[in-house]
Formats: sequence, structure tokens, C-alpha cells
Amino acid sequence: MAFQACFDRVRIGTDIKSQKSLADFLGIQDSSVTGAKQRDSFPADWAVKIAGVYGLSTDWILTGEGSMTRESGVVAEPGLTYNRTKIRDDYIYVPRYDVQASAGHGSICDQEDVVDHLAFKRDWVKNKLGVDGKALALITASGDSMEPTIQEDDLLLLDTSVNAVQDDGIYCIKNEFRLQIKRIQRMIGQELVVKSDNPAYQPFSVGPDQLEFLEVVGRVVWYGRQI
Repeated sequence: MAFQACFDRVRIGTDIKSQKSLADFLGIQDSSVTGAKQRDSFPADWAVKIAGVYGLSTDWILTGEGSMTRESGVVAEPGLTYNRTKIRDDYIYVPRYDVQASAGHGSICDQEDVVDHLAFKRDWVKNKLGVDGKALALITASGDSMEPTIQEDDLLLLDTSVNAVQDDGIYCIKNEFRLQIKRIQRMIGQELVVKSDNPAYQPFSVGPDQLEFLEVVGRVVWYGRQI
């Protein structure tokens, strides 16, 4: 079990947010956690202890499969711990990546680390967005080519299960090592028109013989910004 993946899930489901707090919770030395990280291994007995206290599924911590919480709803600590777990199960925790997708000429993307997770109501994702919550990812926009629709520093929610242009919409595309946010329109036949909402940027066409070079990372299904 890869250490970082398991620890990321622990951070989602508990108030254990750092390696030190993990060591304190387990009652072990900080160096033991550091050693596990270096070995890229998350001990199963750690997962069992965490799951027991926070009402989580041990399998979910170790593999990411199945429900985050124990289906029985039984937890080791009553009251606040149970309520907090129950509330978490109503939400989908979407990873936010340390990645900028340019709404201009493209932002080089070579560090795709998860920096935190944001919670979205599970029912809203299912009924309003109509997408699979497991396929969602958050990135940040930069540039001005999609203004006024998308602005600098907007938070973009991507449906990464979409890897081809299905219909007209706003997509995140990858050009070599650059991510871009563009509006893509499907024309008669297989030709696509890639354009910006800012008229200062010229659109371009992608013919049927060029589709293999248009790598779709996901479709933008929501965006948010500070006002």
C-alpha cells in the first residue's frame, strides 16, 4: 500500500493532517512515520487503528475501494465523531492539484501534486452536474483568453472521465506539457473549432487527421471565484 495515497485518504477522513499528528495519534516516534514514507508502505495495523477510532473502512484507507465509512455506521467513539463521519459521507472530497491551466497560451505542467481536497455535496454532484464524483479534479485557471467566462485564478472543476470532445463545451486540453482551457465546437463531420471567449484570441481548427494530437484532459463542469 503506497504510503502517500493511504495518508491522503487518512487526511480526508480524519483530523490527522500531518506526519507528526499521525505519529502522535499512533503513539510512535516521528522517525517511524518517516521510515514508512521512505519505504513507501503504510502498515495495515495503522489503518486498523485509525479506522476503529474514526469509523472508517480499513479497506478504503489501504486501497481507496468501497465506502469511506464503515457501512454498519459503528464507530469507536460516540457523539461528535459519529456525527462528523456521517456528515463526511454526504460529501465528495475532490483533490485540488498544484496545476495551472492557462486560459491563454498555456502553462507548463510538470508538478501535479495534490495540495488539498475540497468538499462538494454528493447529491449536488450527482443530480446537478450529472458526473461521477470519482472522476472529478480541481485545478486553477490563469490567463485571460477565456474572459469574461473564466478569469485568472478561477477554480475549475474537471470531469476527467471525458477524454474526447463529445459535444460543444469548455474543455481542458493538453498540448505537449501545457494545459489550456478552451471552448471547443464540433462542426459537421469530425472537424473541431478551438476558440476563446476573449475575441482578442484567434480560433483554430483541428481536422479529422489531427484529432490524435488534441489530448483532452477533461471537461470543465463548474468554476468558482472570489468576489
